[in-house]
Amino acid sequence: MTPSPTLHRYSDILTTLLNDGASPKTGKQILTKSTVDLMFENHIPHMPNFGRQGLGLVFHDHEQFDGKEREGMRAGIANLFWWCDREHGIAGVICTQILRFADPKLVPLWFDVEKQVYDGLK
Repeated sequence: MTPSPTLHRYSDILTTLLNDGASPKTGKQILTKSTVDLMFENHIPHMPNFGRQGLGLVFHDHEQFDGKEREGMRAGIANLFWWCDREHGIAGVICTQILRFADPKLVPLWFDVEKQVYDGLK
């Protein structure tokens, strides 16, 4: 098995978060629900303008746009973006291997993909 992450592994992790810590493949509890809940709580509330930091992710604790609320997300250096919205039961991954982090052409793509997903819920 290769040590580098793959789209399938990211999908498994995100589905586990959506399942309150249960594996999507085996149904076994990998993380407790309370641990997953902690990941989506603000651990630096005294610094509201710094960012909302959970355990291992950044999240939005307000409706940022298009109905997204309490969404967790992270990004990787080669412009890999993922998000997980437990409230709506959806998650997504945008994978690239393009360097310059936050490439000005890719960030709008990420936002557009998320917008299309949320528009589909309406």
